[in-house]
Amino acid sequence: MTRAEGNIWSKEIIKSLMSFYMQLDGHSIWQEKYSDEALVIYQARARREWYDMGIHGEGINLVIINDGLLINIQQKIVTRKAADSVQEVSDYSQTKKTLLMNSPFSFYKCH
Repeated sequence: MTRAEGNIWSKEIIKSLMSFYMQLDGHSIWQEKYSDEALVIYQARARREWYDMGIHGEGINLVIINDGLLINIQQKIVTRKAADSVQEVSDYSQTKKTLLMNSPFSFYKCH
């Protein structure tokens, strides 16, 4: 991060960003399922909000992690992955049934 010093951001901003990533790196959510995906989404949203607020002269402290938001993001990922798994099983079952029904040796055609 030393190349950023003196260019666009002040040392304070650089330290803030470094602290932000250190907080995320040491966060307890790493022990949860899909934590890497949740942290990527969280940091992208937090940095976007930080940047957008900075443009308007307002500021937010990135170092303070919004645990509720981070957990919410992680839970949505878990829910989506579970739904995707159920859909895969359903698709597989439907494909298998279709193949069996269209088989020339199908038991289903005898009835």
